[in-house]
Amino acid sequence: MAKKRQLNVRLPDALLSQLEDRVLKTKMGMAAMVEVLLVQALQMQEVSENTAPPEDHVDSLVKRIEALEAKVFAQANTSTQTEIPTLEESSSTTMSVANIAPDIEKHQTNDLEALKGESLATRLNVEVRILNQKKDKSTFSNWAKKHDLEGIAWKYVASEDCFYPIAN
Repeated sequence: MAKKRQLNVRLPDALLSQLEDRVLKTKMGMAAMVEVLLVQALQMQEVSENTAPPEDHVDSLVKRIEALEAKVFAQANTSTQTEIPTLEESSSTTMSVANIAPDIEKHQTNDLEALKGESLATRLNVEVRILNQKKDKSTFSNWAKKHDLEGIAWKYVASEDCFYPIAN
């Protein structure tokens, strides 16, 4: 039998009441109940420490999430015949986005300016945290282009803390 030592502990009233309730329900002694609960808590802590994901596992998960995001955006881009109602008509007549998209794209690409991180993250539909992780990597422009609905590549200029579109 393992040698046992004594430990005197002061507990908050609420915690002590919960402990007393468990002792009454299980018909165990107070010391035995405290010992069982401490052993369980320590075992749970060991399990959580041993199952913490390694850093490269987290990176792998981030890459998989980004790949899934890219697939979703690609599928959204291939949908060319989305119907939207016209503003002039109150009837159910609709027009195709394909008819108006070229004008919108021409206007937007001519008017693109430098963007701050939050604005570009919104445009790329990603979290600012992800954008900040990617911005200094050599693959950033290609990554941004894949996430941009218009397929525009972006570059980060650290000295200005801004992102600039790259001409096609």
